Amino acid sequence: MRFRTKTILGVAVIEVALLAVLVGSALSVLRDSNETELTRRVQLGTQLLAVAAREAVISQDLATLDSLVTEAMASGQIDYVRILDAGGVVLTERGDAKLLSRSFRPDMRIDQVTDGIFDWSAPVKAGGILYGEVRLGISTEPLNVLLASARRWAAGIAGLEMLLVAVFSWLLGSYLARQLVALRKASLRFVAGDFTHRVPVQGNDELAETALAFNQMAQQLGESSELVRAENIKRLQAQQAAEESGSLLREAVSSIAQGFTIYDRDDRLVHCNEAYLRFYEASRDLIVPGNTFEEIVRKGAERGQYAEAIGNIDAWVEQRVAQHQHANGEVFEQRLADGRWLLIVEHRTPSGYIVGNRIDISERHAAEAAIRDRTEQLKAIFDLSPDGFLSFDAAHRIKYVSPAFTRVTGLLEIEMIGLDETSFSERLAKLCVPDARFSGVAALRTMTKVTGSGTPGVGAGGTATAETKEHRQMIELAGSGKRVLEVGLRLSQAETVSQILYFRDITHETEVDRLKSEFLSHAAHELRTPMASIYGFTELLLSQEFDDADRADFLGTIFRQSELMISIINELLDLARIEARRGKDFSIAAIDVHELLHEVVAGFKTPGGRPSPQEPAADGSLWISADRKKLAQAISNVISNAYKYSPGGGAVDIDLVLPILAPPSPNDSAAALVGIRITDHGIGMTPEQLSHVCERFYRADASGKIPGTGLGMSIVKEIVELHGGKLELASKVGAGTTVTLWLVQSTLEPEKQS
Repeated sequence: MRFRTKTILGVAVIEVALLAVLVGSALSVLRDSNETELTRRVQLGTQLLAVAAREAVISQDLATLDSLVTEAMASGQIDYVRILDAGGVVLTERGDAKLLSRSFRPDMRIDQVTDGIFDWSAPVKAGGILYGEVRLGISTEPLNVLLASARRWAAGIAGLEMLLVAVFSWLLGSYLARQLVALRKASLRFVAGDFTHRVPVQGNDELAETALAFNQMAQQLGESSELVRAENIKRLQAQQAAEESGSLLREAVSSIAQGFTIYDRDDRLVHCNEAYLRFYEASRDLIVPGNTFEEIVRKGAERGQYAEAIGNIDAWVEQRVAQHQHANGEVFEQRLADGRWLLIVEHRTPSGYIVGNRIDISERHAAEAAIRDRTEQLKAIFDLSPDGFLSFDAAHRIKYVSPAFTRVTGLLEIEMIGLDETSFSERLAKLCVPDARFSGVAALRTMTKVTGSGTPGVGAGGTATAETKEHRQMIELAGSGKRVLEVGLRLSQAETVSQILYFRDITHETEVDRLKSEFLSHAAHELRTPMASIYGFTELLLSQEFDDADRADFLGTIFRQSELMISIINELLDLARIEARRGKDFSIAAIDVHELLHEVVAGFKTPGGRPSPQEPAADGSLWISADRKKLAQAISNVISNAYKYSPGGGAVDIDLVLPILAPPSPNDSAAALVGIRITDHGIGMTPEQLSHVCERFYRADASGKIPGTGLGMSIVKEIVELHGGKLELASKVGAGTTVTLWLVQSTLEPEKQS
């Protein structure tokens, strides 16, 4: 657009703005004044009509009201009038029927009129009481016609003025544009590279001064053009070198497996490589240059990309952004929602940029998790193992102590960790009895190396060879427990573990072996005595002739000794069967104690001349849970002992003890126990003898005058305990012995149980 045209348009715009303000203000004043006058006239007319019709409305004088309405309509300026009473009933009305038929809504201002009629109402009051209402409507069309005419006149005057302004503006623009055209032509010559052209200077006004300054600028531009051209060549060469270096750097960064990012001073992404995008694949569309770090991580967290942010996005984003801004080279780990782990290092450069690196360490985490899992499994195995373990490091110092070792030796872990094998060997040796002392770790290792490995040698047929036993030692700890331990050593080729010392508690096995030997010894002794008698008398009968009396005497002895042998063997078989089955062959049922005792007493054969046992009085039924045959056998054994150990006579009494509540066992709740108490008045026993009564083959009478196998009370104890009861004994030398069999009470009778 030319300067001349701009000048014309500029003046025209100014003129249009001024005319718009002037004409608009005039029209606005005209409209407001006419609207105000119309509003005042309508309100005043309505009010006057309401005052004039007050008495007629109050008195319901319809003729007067019609006359008033007719006079009001006669002015020709009112379109309709309606007068209503206080109940809204029309008293009179005049005007356009169409206007009267529409619903009435008063207009507060002229600009609220939408139907061309300005509606107004005035109340008819007297003494503060509302008697009716006057409604009146006047057309706004005359006002609109007046305003439209005023706008046409204003537009005509404004158009004429605009034409005159345009002519004078064109003349002024033509005068001012001559020098500017010369400047434009010179500028085009400069654009073409001709800095020798000069603008002719005419006059001494501002345009002439501008032309003179333009010529001076052209001279300076010509001088510096060559310098700029040379600088541009150098800059272009430097830019090409920088682009090549940047391309090489980007290629190098993109080729590395580590994730790489650069954020500017405003924490907006500048560059990242493909490895970084692969790490955060779910946010790939967000990781673009220009996005802030907070925007990227927040939207990634909302997509569930970060495992730690799930359910706590705001707090996690705040913490992560603060950590990113800190960027002091701290190394930390990040877990992604897909299970991968990243190692992150971020640095802030001297220029304020943040450079970050990310390395995928998922495989390392998996390996560490596998190691931790294996470690926990081994720890659980060692914690649950009844055998104790000690491990030694490469310097032969203790580095691990299992809980079982502390339990069997009493040596605390805190005292053992860090001890060298010599100090440990000395401490353990002090705990042992002199005959079974610990020889030391070094001695075990020497014996282990004899076999060439740390594992036991195995010979043909799977049996342990002589070399196997050389690196195992049996020790016995002193003190009340007197534990017997088997100690072994296993050498290790691991870098952190040189050897493992293990301890197996064989106290029970040792005690079982001892009891087995004692049992066999006692059984052999008990069987040898009757066997010797049978063998001797049989040999006499075979080698010599005896009369009938002696022969009958010898045969009677052989018979009695054979009967004793059979009794011993039967009781041994009973005891073995009871121990082997552990009550599995018991037929437990509800038994009436009185009935059971009566059966046992009735079937018991008392020694010659001795009274039968005194049964308890049958005062109602008392039920217990037991195997009838086994319990009868136990009671018979106790009654038999009561007669045997009271050779001087005396009554044998049987009493019942009312149920008592026994304390609960680890696996069962508390149960009520019924006691069967058998008392004799015989020789009695000392406390020492009483403590051995239930041992196998033990007999309180060492003289051999009282017959028996020494197994009866052992069988009684086994039967009672397998019933869930207990055996209680009390005795006094010369006064007699009391044996109480405590058995579980049954709460149901047989028919109710079935």
